[in-house]
Amino acid sequence: MPYKLIVQQFADEIAVQDDETILEAAIRTGHDYPSDCRNGVCGECKCALISGSVDMKQYLDVALDEDEKQQGYILGCRSMLRSDCEIALLDREEAPPAAFRSVEATVQSIERVTHDIALVQMVAKDGRPFDFAPGQYANVQFSQLPPRSYSFANTPTSNLLEFHIRAVPGGRVSPHLYADLKLGDEAIISGPKGMAYLRKQHIGPIVFCAGGSGLAPILSMIRWLSRDQVSRTAYVFFGVRSERDVYCEAEITHLCKHLGWGPPQIVLSSASGETASRKGFLADAIRQDLTSCEGMKAYLCGPPIMIETCRKSLLDLGLARQDCHADVFWTPAS
Repeated sequence: MPYKLIVQQFADEIAVQDDETILEAAIRTGHDYPSDCRNGVCGECKCALISGSVDMKQYLDVALDEDEKQQGYILGCRSMLRSDCEIALLDREEAPPAAFRSVEATVQSIERVTHDIALVQMVAKDGRPFDFAPGQYANVQFSQLPPRSYSFANTPTSNLLEFHIRAVPGGRVSPHLYADLKLGDEAIISGPKGMAYLRKQHIGPIVFCAGGSGLAPILSMIRWLSRDQVSRTAYVFFGVRSERDVYCEAEITHLCKHLGWGPPQIVLSSASGETASRKGFLADAIRQDLTSCEGMKAYLCGPPIMIETCRKSLLDLGLARQDCHADVFWTPAS
C-alpha cells in the first residue's frame, strides 16, 4: 500500500510505493527533486522531515551527520516511508545554468604528473566548449569500459576538456586509463553533473580544500576566478600523502599570487624525511590557519575521510552548514 508524501515546494501529493525511496518516487512522478550521487554520498538530496516516519538505508556520515539527523534532516535517496510524510526541501542557491548533453571527444594530450595521476585533455568533436559550472563533473566512457565520473579542471569556455585521472588500486577502469590511454583515443562525455559548483554571487571569503585528484574541480574554480579577475579573499589547502603525490604546485602558486591570495598550503599526511611542505592533516591545518569561518563559503573535494574531518573543522570555526559544498570522491574501497 503506497504512502502519501507531501513536499512543501510541490503542488501535488506523491504516492510512494513500498519499495521506493523518496527520491525515486519524485523522479518517477516527474518532479524536479535536487540530487546528485543518488547513493548516500553527496548529501544534495537532504531535506527536513516535518511529519511522519522513515527508514534510511546506509549512507556516509559526510552526507548526513549525527547533528543533522537529530535536527530532523533525512536523505531523499536513502529514505523509505513508513507512514504518510511531509518534507521540506532545503533552499537552493544559484542553480547551474548548463543543460545536460553528451558529446564525442578525442584525447589530445596526456601528462602523467605523478605515479598514479594523469592529466588528460580532450577536444569535443563538435568543436564547441562544454558548458558547465566550475566544480562540476561529467561521466566519461572510453571504448567498451564502464563510464566513470571525472571533474572538469578546465574553465567552462575552454575548448580543451581537462580531467585528472587517478589510478585507483584494484579499479576496473582507472588503472587501465592511466597506463594505456593514448593520443587519439575517443570517449563519450556526458554532463554536467554535480552541485558542489562555485557560487558566483557569493562575494565573501572562500576556503578551498582539495585532497589528491580532488584538485581538479578546485583548479577549475580558481582558474575561472583568475580568468575573470574576480576580487575575493580565499584560502587554498591541498592535501596529499607525500611529496611524490604533489602536482600542479607551480600553477596553483602562480594563480594564488595573481589573485592576491596567500600561498597555497600543501599538507603531507605521510611525509618521510625533510620537506618544504607542511606535515599533518588538512583538518588540523584549517584550524591552525583560520580563526573564524563565519560568512565564508567552503568547497571540499576529495576522499570521504578528508571531507568529513575538514567539514567538522570548518563548522567548528563558524561556517554555516549551507555554505559547505562538498564533492566526495567515492570509490568502493572508500
